[in-house]
Amino acid sequence: KTPRSFLQGCLKSKRGFFTNKTGAMDRQSVWYHHKLVKKAVHIIRNPMDNTVARFHLERKRYTAKNDVKWLIEYPNNQDGFYKWCKEIDASRALVESRWVDDDLAISLAKVPCHSEFYRYVQWHNLAFTTVVDLEIPSFVFHYEDYSNRFEEVTDELIAFLELDRRGVAPPFVDNKRYDSYYSVEDKEHVAIFVQEFATKRTWGHLQHYFPSDSIQMEVSRAIVSVNA
Repeated sequence: KTPRSFLQGCLKSKRGFFTNKTGAMDRQSVWYHHKLVKKAVHIIRNPMDNTVARFHLERKRYTAKNDVKWLIEYPNNQDGFYKWCKEIDASRALVESRWVDDDLAISLAKVPCHSEFYRYVQWHNLAFTTVVDLEIPSFVFHYEDYSNRFEEVTDELIAFLELDRRGVAPPFVDNKRYDSYYSVEDKEHVAIFVQEFATKRTWGHLQHYFPSDSIQMEVSRAIVSVNA
């Protein structure tokens, strides 16, 4: 994606209308003018949890299609997730694309579900860039803020949107952590790639998901390998 195509995707929506012939509801794509956008809310989730959530979204798609064979082949657990990642990683299109340099390609090749992590980092890079280009204020918070400081972040969000708080917010149920899905080595490889591909601002919001010793460990291995 480019900053332009990303912005166009953000401005795209669907409009419902009644057809003249049957009176049935139909939908058509519409694109709003970027000057209508006055503020942005940017939510960031742990990239490793987000990638597993993408796997769950894929399972929902196949569940809706009643594709029992696919659902059995990719069960809703760590084994199913890794099998799904392996299928995605079989494609070399991203690693061998002209916009991925050799060093980045090496980092990508070690990451499970590398296209998903590439898409994740690129999305946040472009989201931060778009806010700057549009010259609008943004409110950035993390998914885990709902667990750690629910009332505080809710008040901050409502204040940013210049709204009045009405009623009591329903409780947030946080049971979607998937750290155990990844090996220590996987986490090290993901950390190195994310730091390498992320912009300075994106990395500033993501680095707390990766212990500094994980990154240093992988860098040390690379140095040893080169010296060998």
